[in-house]
Amino acid sequence: MNVTDAGPALERVANCSTAVRLWLLRNELQLNADKSEVVIIGTALQLRSAANIREVEVAGSRLQVAPKLKSLGVTINSHLRFDSHAKEVATACNYHTRALCHVRTVLTDNLAQTAACIIVGSRLDYCNAILYGAPAATFDVMQRARINLGRVVCQQGGRTDARPLLRSLHWLPVKHRVTYKIAPLTFKTISSSTPAYLNDLIHTAVSVRSLRSSDDPLLNVPRTRTEYKTWTSVFFGRGSTHLELTTIRRWILPYCGHLQRTPQDPSVQRVLT
Repeated sequence: MNVTDAGPALERVANCSTAVRLWLLRNELQLNADKSEVVIIGTALQLRSAANIREVEVAGSRLQVAPKLKSLGVTINSHLRFDSHAKEVATACNYHTRALCHVRTVLTDNLAQTAACIIVGSRLDYCNAILYGAPAATFDVMQRARINLGRVVCQQGGRTDARPLLRSLHWLPVKHRVTYKIAPLTFKTISSSTPAYLNDLIHTAVSVRSLRSSDDPLLNVPRTRTEYKTWTSVFFGRGSTHLELTTIRRWILPYCGHLQRTPQDPSVQRVLT
């Protein structure tokens, strides 16, 4: 959208949403446009230029432009940062952690760990792949929630070092958990070329000159002006900084022995071991 002349873009949005509404009506379905939300996403300069856009017409309804919205449990703001999402997730996790603390003394260790993973751990893992490449401060907010949960499960005080507790519980740090989810997804997409909409985003890196890394299966990282890199920046290769193979060796392999049996490619086996 050209922020200096947003009229045509807003008109296309109105026409498209109206067409969708008519199609739903023909199929005996109803589109509740009044319950929809609108957010304008862009850079700081683009948002300043679009500051005069207060309303957007969607399916015949005039909707106020909001600074952020929640879609499928994920909070999205105008700058496409996920710091507010991380804070909301951490707040919800800390609430349930305090509730678990009240009944921890009457629970066995196995039951407490199971309840913590189901009630709190699932919230930390939900849609956390979108945080790949996020700043360390965003991960720190969610990591503190995991540390608090680990201390409650292990019945330790607030000044106890959390690292041995998380190791004893076999809980990965939040950042490494995100890497763990992205890595198999990328590997399966490369090896099977499915799904097609993800495979189309992956491009093999081609070196302009002969380098020692020319034979490594690296992926091309597209240039972008956004704050976060796309998930296609993940690549499998020796010395990879994006995939952080040293992190996988240190955290994932000791706790997930089945991961060594998952990839059948000998080259992957050679890198992970």
